[in-house]
Amino acid sequence: MSDMSEPGKTNSKQKTLNLILLFTTGLVGLSTLVIILGSLFLGMWLDKLNASQPAFTMGLLLASIPISLIVMIFIVKGLINRFKKMSESISEE
Repeated sequence: MSDMSEPGKTNSKQKTLNLILLFTTGLVGLSTLVIILGSLFLGMWLDKLNASQPAFTMGLLLASIPISLIVMIFIVKGLINRFKKMSESISEE
């Protein structure tokens, strides 16, 4: 009988892990999109303000690449730490 409860428990853990991965992927993708679009529109506005057509836009778009990577690392590390703590508290119960 105990063998029947284990597959359901494993299946539930797998579903939870899949949802966590989906949430993390969505959050990272959304933050990257916001950073890139923000740098694009800010660069276009600064170019229009200073009459220097592609300079600010290209500079900010190139600068957004490492910024989005750094933000991505911080988001993933933070979520991993949070979910580790949650899984430890669940396993203690």
